[in-house]
Amino acid sequence: MSPAWEESDDFVIRAGDVKPGEPPRVYITRFGVVVNDENGVALHAHDGSVTRIHSDGTHVIENPAFRRIAIEDARTLSGFVVRQVFDTTSHTLEFVGGGRFAYLMDATGRMLEVTTHRVEAVQDNDGVLLLKGTSPGRADPGHGDA
Repeated sequence: MSPAWEESDDFVIRAGDVKPGEPPRVYITRFGVVVNDENGVALHAHDGSVTRIHSDGTHVIENPAFRRIAIEDARTLSGFVVRQVFDTTSHTLEFVGGGRFAYLMDATGRMLEVTTHRVEAVQDNDGVLLLKGTSPGRADPGHGDA
């Protein structure tokens, strides 16, 4: 495992840096344990969530720790779909410019999974995730792209 020299704000772990057949790279950071392998990057966070970032920029978050999701400006939405299947409800938000944010909840309202692609978002210390709309480009993990 790599030491915590990654604490620098300039340190970037890129999905797709590890090629097939290469051993995974494991880093211990202030955010949790990061595993970079041929499938992308996975952050095993202290709050129990696991965020996987694929080389195409798609993020999948298992057991997300968001308390609430907010949209900064509803005018940035181009579509919204809600589907119920058995004891789960999925919400898919599409943003002008192609960003997509989808989440799955159980019957109690607990979020089970979030999938997002090219969405700019900010999470505050109270667990509120603010969706700002389609990100202008493919941001580096941890720097504004959800």
